[in-house]
Amino acid sequence: MRRREEISEDQPDAEIAARISLAIEMVGGRPRAAAIMKVSQPGLRKWAVGEARAPLEPLARLSRAAGVSLDWIATGIAPLGDGSSTIPRFAPDASGSAVHQPADADTLAVHKDFFSAHRLDPQRTGIVRVVGDAMSPDLNDGALVIIDMRPANFTDEGIWVLGRPGASLVRRLVFKGDAAHRIAINKAYDDTVIKGGEQTSLKIWGRVALVLSAR
Repeated sequence: MRRREEISEDQPDAEIAARISLAIEMVGGRPRAAAIMKVSQPGLRKWAVGEARAPLEPLARLSRAAGVSLDWIATGIAPLGDGSSTIPRFAPDASGSAVHQPADADTLAVHKDFFSAHRLDPQRTGIVRVVGDAMSPDLNDGALVIIDMRPANFTDEGIWVLGRPGASLVRRLVFKGDAAHRIAINKAYDDTVIKGGEQTSLKIWGRVALVLSAR
């Protein structure tokens, strides 16, 4: 316990606040997080923006509910031997294949039960940082999302990451008959339709399973 307090004292409040904000998003937003932590929403907002340091007990409640390590909230590092696991950052190459990024690039330490709670495979799960505003305001430029990279086919309506030579796309897919409608929430971008059996350069990379931050 002393180790956590010493490390957190050395860190800027902004770094801890950013991880608190991610954990808040993971449990469903500030109203639900405040109820879980048994604190007021105004007080929670101060901790989430770095205006005040959060006490240990409410943070412990938040970390359990979000399935993340309390050490990760305090330090950004998953402790060894406590049942924690790390979700790495991935990016698609030109063909849509997953590419592992360096360990210091947006990794997230989670409790071992996180994957079963969200029905994810630890070996086929990654963090992606959204670039661009095609899905704004639901997913703004810079948002962090957790991607389920198991699906090999379009099977469910939802937000998917698609790849093609030189580009990757995050779009909502809606299925109507034998066609998949690729929809951008920002209407400055055109919607497209992929008909059944149609040849396309798009490769399925993964499905957005959880939004960590929509900022």
